[in-house]
Amino acid sequence: MQRATLLWILLTVSSAPGNSYSLQRHQQSTRCYVNTNKQSPHPSPPTDNNNNNNNNNNKNNSITSNSKSRSPPSPPSTIFGKSIWSFESLFPEPIQESKITRGDWGVSEDANVTSSSSLSSTLSSSLSSSSVPSTNASVNVLLSQKVSDSINNLSRKPLSNSSTSPYTIYDTSSLKGEAGVAKFRDGVRLGRPLSINIDLLNHSAKKMFKKGSWKEAIAMYEEAIGCDPRDGRAYVGIATIYRRKLRDVATARKYLKTGLSYDPVNPYLLQVIGALEESVGHLSKAERHYIDSAKSCSYHVAAWIGLAQLRTRKLGQGGQAGRVCYMTAERELRIAGRNSSFLYTAWGGMEVEEGDHPSIELSGGEKGEIARKLFLKAIDIDPRCSAAWLQLGVMEGKMKNYNKAKECFETVLTFDPKNSRVMQAYAVLESRNPKSQSRSVIELFERAVKASSNRGDAGTFQAYALYVAKLGDLDAARVLLRKGTEANPRHPAVWQAWGVLETRYGKPTNARKVFQQGIWNCAQSGGGQSGGRRCAILWQAWGVLESKQQDYSAARRCFSRALDADRRNVPAIVSWALMENSIGETSDARALFERALKQYSSGSNEAKTDLWAAYERMEVNNGNLRLAEGIRDRSVRDKVERKVEKIKDYSSLNSSLKTTGRTDDDNNKNNKVYGKIETMTWIKEKISEGDLLYFDEVAPIKRAKKLSEEDD
Repeated sequence: MQRATLLWILLTVSSAPGNSYSLQRHQQSTRCYVNTNKQSPHPSPPTDNNNNNNNNNNKNNSITSNSKSRSPPSPPSTIFGKSIWSFESLFPEPIQESKITRGDWGVSEDANVTSSSSLSSTLSSSLSSSSVPSTNASVNVLLSQKVSDSINNLSRKPLSNSSTSPYTIYDTSSLKGEAGVAKFRDGVRLGRPLSINIDLLNHSAKKMFKKGSWKEAIAMYEEAIGCDPRDGRAYVGIATIYRRKLRDVATARKYLKTGLSYDPVNPYLLQVIGALEESVGHLSKAERHYIDSAKSCSYHVAAWIGLAQLRTRKLGQGGQAGRVCYMTAERELRIAGRNSSFLYTAWGGMEVEEGDHPSIELSGGEKGEIARKLFLKAIDIDPRCSAAWLQLGVMEGKMKNYNKAKECFETVLTFDPKNSRVMQAYAVLESRNPKSQSRSVIELFERAVKASSNRGDAGTFQAYALYVAKLGDLDAARVLLRKGTEANPRHPAVWQAWGVLETRYGKPTNARKVFQQGIWNCAQSGGGQSGGRRCAILWQAWGVLESKQQDYSAARRCFSRALDADRRNVPAIVSWALMENSIGETSDARALFERALKQYSSGSNEAKTDLWAAYERMEVNNGNLRLAEGIRDRSVRDKVERKVEKIKDYSSLNSSLKTTGRTDDDNNKNNKVYGKIETMTWIKEKISEGDLLYFDEVAPIKRAKKLSEEDD
């Protein structure tokens, strides 16, 4: 009996008006508001204004709207006027039918009972008035959008870093259950994890690959892709492993395209797939991918550098095409508020390859001034940029500034003591320095070999072997070259150096075996029968071997394969033409030179100058002085046109390198330069008229000034 009484009491308390609080709070949480009023957010329960008899009985059960407490209301302390803690409450009176209450508000039939319709209208009006905020409240659109996306399993990703950028909406329902909660399988969460976990997986995989554990690296990259298939870093890492380690270009391309299927405008994936296509010889596809990457992210430096190097080195568009790319990248970086030392390092390397800018020659400036300014600007951005210090030291070494070059290499070794490329360049510099000793050079090479033992740097073994062969130790040179091919079998320069060594000091059969083995290892998938661009130097060296053995038909096949792999390979063109001239086929030799010269525009690099020099030298050796003079005039005219075209962009090039403060000396220097530009234009007109048939190539400005004074 006591248990039944207690149960009845609990049921009565649970049906009290105070328990409607949780229902009203649930109805109020369907929208996200920012309430500007400072009133209490808790609504008051509905009251019946018509029932005056029960107002006193339910006075303690109601929650007034003026209450400042945010906690739920306490349960009522009385039941029908009697205290629940009294002794009489344990023995309730028998329940009569007329006393049966209706609803949750304790309204009896004996009293002035409110009808169900009026009660429901009162309830709805009270709920609506209490749940809807005041007119001063504003809706938080961003928060409401996040709640809606979470309910509908949607994820939004902006296309750029701009605040007004449009969104790409992804459906994440596959990662969650029907209730929008993350699913688990075998204790593993299937939803998207924290970004720091993905960063940790990519970083660990990269470290594993550097240590040589490429299988573990691929497994970590696969796990990162499973966590977030829209993160492009894992695709880049796997493609790098398949391309460099396993030499599986098809699988690498497949992974990159899979990443692009999730994010078609990812600039990093587009740049990497462009480099992949360039490595296999698909130059048009590579150029298109580089351009798409630059369009997707205008300040992505790697895309601009790849495009500039592709156009200058492989497409033969000249230095002007490269400068356009570098200047555009510099402008976009300035707009984005960024900077990059790699941009100016690559730009300076191009200026070194293209030779001195003609404005430097005209203004009497120091040789290599533009490239030096670019390298120093890269160092100002990043004082620990090893590539900039390295290229600056190599340039100073070629100009025989041995002390400056040594300072550059020593600076790098202070903060990067295990840089094998710097040690290799340092050793080559000391080997060319007439004041250095062979013992110190060998010590530098040994340090470089030790540093590159885990990196597979075959170039160090090649340079070391050539120096040892120069000292006369051919057996040690062969051992070093063999180690270089084992460190990196796809390094064509090592195979070429070994084959040339056997051609000069060994047997022709051994040299042929080395060349063939090198072509097999360095062949590219899209290179055809010639093996691709990387095999061009091997075919050229093999052709020289066959021409020395007087097997001219085999030599022609080798030279033809070399030009098929790289139609602008100057050593192959010159070697083939000289071979034809030596056996009396002078007309064929001239045809080879003329055909090769047509492939270069007037704004091409120094390769065309080498062709002109070899062509003129061949006619001089044949005794055709008149033809040699004509070739010399054509080469001078072409060089003048090239310099005039390069001078046109001097103002824009110099504006990116000049300092903010300008002096009168700088203005006078520029006036001097532009005055000599006019002189060069006059030279061009004179050459076209045929007045300067025997133009002095060494001192064009002095000769032009002299002729201009005679005309005056």
